Amino acid sequence: MSRVIDISEVAQHNKEDDCWIVIRGKVYDVTEFIEEHPGGEGVLIAYGGTDCTEQFESVIHSQAATEIMKELEKGVLKGYKPKSKL
Repeated sequence: MSRVIDISEVAQHNKEDDCWIVIRGKVYDVTEFIEEHPGGEGVLIAYGGTDCTEQFESVIHSQAATEIMKELEKGVLKGYKPKSKL
C-alpha cells in the first residue's frame, strides 16, 4: 500500500537538496534527478513542493521518463481526485 502524503508535507520539500513534486496524484522525490532532468535543473526546482501536473502534461515525456518516475515515487497525495476530462 502506498504512503498517503498531505500537500502540506509536500510543500516543505521545495529546495534543490530536498525536492518533491506531485503529478497526477502521485508524490515524487526528484531530489536525486534534478541534475539529470533534460529540461534543466530549474524546472524541477521551480515546481518543488507543488502539484505540477498541468506543467508535466504540457510537455511530451519519453517512456524512459515514465520508468524513472516509478523509481522516484514516494506515495500518493491525500485527498487527490482526478480531474474529469470532458
